[in-house]
Amino acid sequence: MLATVLYAAVFVAVVYPDTATGKAIRNVLVAITNRIGSHLTWARVLFAVAVICAVVAAIDVIGRDGIQMFAAAAPEVIAWFVAFDIATYIDVMALAWALAALVRVRTLAQTARSSWTKIKRRLVRQFARARRSARQHTRRSPRKQPPKPGKDKSPDSRQTWSTTQPVFSYA
Repeated sequence: MLATVLYAAVFVAVVYPDTATGKAIRNVLVAITNRIGSHLTWARVLFAVAVICAVVAAIDVIGRDGIQMFAAAAPEVIAWFVAFDIATYIDVMALAWALAALVRVRTLAQTARSSWTKIKRRLVRQFARARRSARQHTRRSPRKQPPKPGKDKSPDSRQTWSTTQPVFSYA
């Protein structure tokens, strides 16, 4: 009965490929199967065959009790595979979160470094500007040295002072 339905589906997919039913059956029988089969490698096929052989060997050795043990252990094995799968997803999410945090920290550190460099440059410029302006404002013209006695040849220096004249006059 099931084989007849499968043959009819293949017949419709081959003879009427342009109809909606033919496209849907072709999608199920060909496209999805090709997508699944494209991921198969020889290593995966050999692993699956080895697992099936091990299960068949265990059932053959143990006899009828093997079927009952396999049936009893199947839910735990499936749960273990699912838990392993979920744990892997959780680990990947934690790793992605940690990498995102690391990128943020590196960006923050780089921003802090560049900001500190800009602040240092600004402070150095302001300090240099302050030193330049301080030099410009504090520069004085050189002092004139007082003339040494006897060396100055100006007419005012030849004037003699009388020692008898009072320095202060009260008149």
